[in-house]
Amino acid sequence: MERFSNLVPSFVRSLPDDPEIVEKVVISLWRPAVGEAIAEASRAQSFTGGRLTVGVKDKNWKAQLDSIVPELVAKMNRFLGMSIVRYIEIEAAPELFAVSKED
Repeated sequence: MERFSNLVPSFVRSLPDDPEIVEKVVISLWRPAVGEAIAEASRAQSFTGGRLTVGVKDKNWKAQLDSIVPELVAKMNRFLGMSIVRYIEIEAAPELFAVSKED
C-alpha cells in the first residue's frame, strides 16, 4: 500500500485554483508534514498568499520554531510536492491549547 505522504503531491497538484480550498488543505497537512513532536505544540491557523500562520503553546516554542522557520518551510513544501509555502509566521497562542472545563 502506498504511503499517504507519497500521495499528497499529486493530490495537491490536482486542487482547483481556489484559495479557500488550498488554505484548508495546507492547514490540514501541517501535522503530518512536521511530525508529532512539533504538531503537539503547534496549530496551523491560516494560509494566505504563501504565508502560513502557526500558533504555538508558549514563547519558548515560538523561539524554538522561529529558529527553524526555513527548515519548516522546506519540510512543508517537500511534503506538498510544490513550493507554495513561502513563509511561516510563528505566534505564541496559548489559548489554542487551553483545556475547557465543563461545569
